[in-house]
Amino acid sequence: DFTQSVHNAIEQYKEDRLPQLKGKPPEPLLSFPGGALVHFAVSNREVHMTTKLAGPATRFLPFNRGNHGAAGNQEDPAGGHPTAYLWREVWARDSWLEVLGRYLVPERNEKKQIVGTVFPRYHQLDVTRKLVADIATRGAGGRYLIQHSAGSGKTKSIAWTAHFLSELHDGEQRKIFDTVLVVSDRNVIDGQLQEALFAFERKTGVVEKITKEDGSKKIVVCAMQTFPHALEEVRTLAATEGKRFAVIADEAHSSQSGEAAAKLKAVLSAEELAELEDGGEISGEDVLAAQMALDHLKCFSLD
Repeated sequence: DFTQSVHNAIEQYKEDRLPQLKGKPPEPLLSFPGGALVHFAVSNREVHMTTKLAGPATRFLPFNRGNHGAAGNQEDPAGGHPTAYLWREVWARDSWLEVLGRYLVPERNEKKQIVGTVFPRYHQLDVTRKLVADIATRGAGGRYLIQHSAGSGKTKSIAWTAHFLSELHDGEQRKIFDTVLVVSDRNVIDGQLQEALFAFERKTGVVEKITKEDGSKKIVVCAMQTFPHALEEVRTLAATEGKRFAVIADEAHSSQSGEAAAKLKAVLSAEELAELEDGGEISGEDVLAAQMALDHLKCFSLD
């Protein structure tokens, strides 16, 4: 950064790395979707990346670890560059093969043409790996809270997490979860990304159909408002057939109405009810936590 910053590298990509020059054939390495899968702009302090070069319209996203709550990267504990994690961790052979094999997902339009590539940002790669590693070690029954800032790709993190948990096995090669239940009050979870990542054996929408037949589904998606109905079936399957469920709660808007809120009010103490009547709010996390405690189940929460 004493000579050129990461933004110089980004500008070089935009201005001097055009996928196709006028009157000439496309550049094989720079063209999409047949060229490089991802392009990194790197300085000794910052990393940015893009999966599609488009000249001046190219959009780069940060691939930084963060600097104690701020943007960028903190100093390397080993005394190297702040961006040393890129080649030490991310580009390490096993890590890179996992990224290419499990994280990379093509985005398609209505004509099934590839129009983009979903590539994990560092925080998404980091959190999903940590979650999977911890659950693989500890087994089912844990509870986690993950915070994402606005625009940081929470929906993608949820999709990858659901995918990985649905396939997770313990040391004896037994599935840890029979079904992953994704609870959300946002329509976006049911959009294009879901079609890309949840295409394998999934059922969406009507939670009342979580029955014995559906207990073998890898991923089931439902709305926050219908989650109490799903919980009844989950409890029955857990008690009668020993089924184990991972619940990913996409916490978004607060609500004080509807059946979900009524369920929560039924288990609140007198003091908590008084606080609610005095202007407090009920969030989806509150609903799920109360229900899980009531039913002796565990809530896996992605916030």
